[in-house]
Amino acid sequence: MSREARTATYPAPPTAPLRVPPIPGWRDDPASLAQVFVSDEASGLTPGERRAAALRVAMLNGNQTLADTYRPPAAGDGEPSRRLAEILRYVERFAGDARAIRCADIRALEAAGLSIADVTALTRVVAFVTYQARLLAALDLIEPGA
Repeated sequence: MSREARTATYPAPPTAPLRVPPIPGWRDDPASLAQVFVSDEASGLTPGERRAAALRVAMLNGNQTLADTYRPPAAGDGEPSRRLAEILRYVERFAGDARAIRCADIRALEAAGLSIADVTALTRVVAFVTYQARLLAALDLIEPGA
């Protein structure tokens, strides 16, 4: 680093509060989430399974706004199927520490009836909702309650 760069002066930060615009369509426009939450031809992961995974990720991140967004209108009280239970186990493990995922985790999903395309779609849902939760947390730090 040059001497000039080390001694450069920078303008003072603005004193006015930073106004953060709302995230357009992240919750109100269903088409904006279609790429992640609507079943595609390559994946057999149902919209309900995607929504359940998204809800679990939102809850794990402690984001009530996202949890309310992904909560189904009428939640069932019964036990989840083996397939859904395995999906949620994977979601919890992946959302907690993606580096902890091993071949055995993928094999367990395959044994529950998921294809590799399903696992890929599920992983995209977890990554996307985790991103949403982190983005909303950062925006809340900038402007609480916005």
